[in-house]
Amino acid sequence: MSLVKTKVSVEAVKDGKETDVYTCTWDGDLGDWMDIGGEVGGVVGDHDKVVVTLSRINKKKRVKIMIEPKDIDGKKIKEIMEEDTNVLDKLNDGWDDDIIRRSIKAGTVGDIDILYTECHVFIFDKRKLRDVFYVYELQDISLNAKRGLITTVGHETTHQYWLDNGEYHMGHTR
Repeated sequence: MSLVKTKVSVEAVKDGKETDVYTCTWDGDLGDWMDIGGEVGGVVGDHDKVVVTLSRINKKKRVKIMIEPKDIDGKKIKEIMEEDTNVLDKLNDGWDDDIIRRSIKAGTVGDIDILYTECHVFIFDKRKLRDVFYVYELQDISLNAKRGLITTVGHETTHQYWLDNGEYHMGHTR
């Protein structure tokens, strides 16, 4: 038998006045039910009437909110940036006026989506642009989802970005 989460409400009436005495969530654990019984027993003697209501709590399905290339293509970089977006590396001033022509999704890890263009890597956390960095002549991008590591290779550079803490490192290959 599968038990579902249940809302338990204990209401008591004394001298015609109704009061909410106790409310909790019960998941089927017998020890918890004994605690609830103790709460009910504690108010029975002092009140004219005690009502125990059990109601099922509906499970809400978690909907994953992902970002896709179509969500950012045709926009300027500054249009998708938030106040707290971290710019880890940039080419020059005015780079955020660049229009995103064709982005590609590198992958998704949990709530984090990774998209890239020919020279930028975008890290979104729950559809919010968390970090962005520039890679000159992006040639390769790889995602190690198990370790939470993005590695990119550009013209004479390598870039590593750790998803868990946003640590970023850029090195020159020449």
